[in-house]
Order: sequence, then structure tokens, then C-alpha cells
Amino acid sequence: MKRIHLIIIFVICISVKPLTGQSVHVVLKQIEQNNKTLQVAAKSDEATKIGIDAENSLTDPNVTYSSFYSKDVKGQAGSEMVVTQGFDFPTLYAKRKDAGRERKAVIDFHKEVLRRNTLLEAQKLCFDIIQLEKEKEFLTTRQQNADELLLLFEERLKAGDVSIIEVNKIKM
Repeated sequence: MKRIHLIIIFVICISVKPLTGQSVHVVLKQIEQNNKTLQVAAKSDEATKIGIDAENSLTDPNVTYSSFYSKDVKGQAGSEMVVTQGFDFPTLYAKRKDAGRERKAVIDFHKEVLRRNTLLEAQKLCFDIIQLEKEKEFLTTRQQNADELLLLFEERLKAGDVSIIEVNKIKM
């Protein structure tokens, strides 16, 4: 799973690289906005927080209806409707609210840790891409210089200034 996310981040970094003038900061902002893992985690955390708030509410009311029958009376002798609502001692609600606030803070902390880890991995990949691009530029320049030097020594070989051994050294 982690490997898939790294591949996605790598593809995003490569696709953004041709846009000149973009800094790593801009790329990280785009990754943060478009990363599916972070989006799913945010929605999941939001649902969990709503669940925490719901735990501190009153229980649903209970409604029961009873009919009474008697031998002396034809049909229904009487009926009763009972509505009950359970509640706890008021200080218990305050303690649950405080505990819920702490649980929400933990959820926010975990979300921030996930965000930072994801962006750190993306930043490392972007720096690796930048380093590889610089190496590629350096090696391309080096290859061009070596090709020019080889042409120069081949001309000097034709002129008789250098031996074939020196030309072979340049080829290597």
C-alpha cells in the first residue's frame, strides 16, 4: 500500500517537473491537495468526531403501549402508554465532553502525523528527482566534452601528432 502511494507521488513529481520555475513547496502543496490517502483520512476522522459527539447525547426515548382486558368488561378495559427517557447525572455529561475533546485532539494529531509523513516521503522523492536531473545534465555535458575530445584526437592522429594508444585512451 505504501509502495503504491510512493509510486503515485513519484509520477506526480515527474509530471510536474517540466513546468519550469516550480519549487518543491508548490509540488508538495499539490500532493497534499490531491493525495487520496490524506483525503480519506480526513473524511474518516470527521466521521469519527461526529461519532464521539453522538456518544454524549441522550438515549432515544422508549414508547410502550399496553392494553388491559378484564373478564367483566367486553372489549378493552383500559390502556396505558408509557414513554421513558434515560439520562445520566449532569456531571457525567461534562466529563464525557472533556474525554471527547481529548479523543478528538488525538485524532487530529494522528491526521497531522500521516500528513507530515506523506509529505516527507514526497519531498524526499522530489529531491531525488532533482538530484538525478542534475546528474543527468552533468553527465550529458561530460559526454559532449568527451566526444569533442575524441574528434580532436582523431584529427591529431590523422595529422600524426598523437599515437593510436592515446586515441584509444580517449575512447575509453
